[in-house]
Amino acid sequence: MADKFPHQEFRDFAIEMIEWGGGTKFKRVVVNSGTEWNPTQLNVDTEIIGVTLNYENSEIDGTLIITTDKKMITATELKTNDKIVDSDGIVYSVGLVKIEKPADLAIYYEVQLRV
Repeated sequence: MADKFPHQEFRDFAIEMIEWGGGTKFKRVVVNSGTEWNPTQLNVDTEIIGVTLNYENSEIDGTLIITTDKKMITATELKTNDKIVDSDGIVYSVGLVKIEKPADLAIYYEVQLRV
């Protein structure tokens, strides 16, 4: 008997659409290394795929969402304050993260990006 709610199929379809319509970006993590007396920080970038969109005028309130913010749809889990580097080298901070998760499996993430 087939699953009543085929969430894995929805996720697979979402990933396929994101890959088809999206582009390569990088999730940047800062790794602390070195010693206590000589600390160093290293940027480690992991390739992800995402679709970047502009917010509609009706979504922009000037406070929570401002005119320069971008919206990105991705299948990669992101958290507030993560960094995203786009194909032009622009580094964005992740703001709001909305998860489309109708059950125990996340289908996709809608994230707010701010320069």
